[in-house]
Amino acid sequence: MPSPDNAQTIRDLARQIRRLERTTQPATPADRVLSTGIPPLDGLLPDRGFPPGTLVEWLSASPGCGAGTLAFTAAARLLRNDRALVVVDPDRSFHPPALPHLLQPFRPSLPEQTSLLERMVIVHPETERDALWALEQSLRCPAVAVTVCWLDHLRSQVCRRLQLAVETGGGIGMLLRSGECRVDPSWADFRLLVEPLASMSSSSSAFLSAAGSLSADSTWSSRQLRLELLHCRGRLSGGAVELEIDDATGHVRLASRMAPAADSYRAAGA
Repeated sequence: MPSPDNAQTIRDLARQIRRLERTTQPATPADRVLSTGIPPLDGLLPDRGFPPGTLVEWLSASPGCGAGTLAFTAAARLLRNDRALVVVDPDRSFHPPALPHLLQPFRPSLPEQTSLLERMVIVHPETERDALWALEQSLRCPAVAVTVCWLDHLRSQVCRRLQLAVETGGGIGMLLRSGECRVDPSWADFRLLVEPLASMSSSSSAFLSAAGSLSADSTWSSRQLRLELLHCRGRLSGGAVELEIDDATGHVRLASRMAPAADSYRAAGA
């Protein structure tokens, strides 16, 4: 285990490298960028999508805020050329029947998506070491299009190995992590923070939570959230959008912000 001084040195070095990369790394050719299928998310990303061989961190500010829904919506859209989707699920919280629901908005442009579950591999590792091994092997495999994993505790050396693995395999790696990991250094290509907004509409609907599970007795039919790009390796980062997830249809769109009741009352001339 590195000493506190060494750990601080590693963090400082990682920050310096990221600053240098921002001024030196060119844009990715447009024909190599993969759209997430979520236009507001694509608009946040410098190249309007994820390049192949990319590691993405999704940080959840709170459970159920929508990070898992966004990650799996993007993962389903990123599947291509009959390659697999691998889900590394240490807590056994993932509920596969949620995925066809998330694909509903893409069905006109994605034929044969009924075979999605047949292209999915779910791994239930017994230990954190097993989870890291399964994750690294999946990222390194060229037959895997997208790998999704829940993993909070990552040392810088391990994250760097994962980055090298996904570059080798050419797929997309998605790590679902707690918002508390925001203070940790990272070698991921993208780091996205998902925070819930207060405005939600009430109904009964199923949704994919931040933990990836499908809840059939949710009290919300739509959720509003704030999505912020915290880091983009080698490029200028920053920027945020407010989104709304319609749990009845699976659509993700820009949130519509309603005026406060008092303002609406005055606008009506009362």
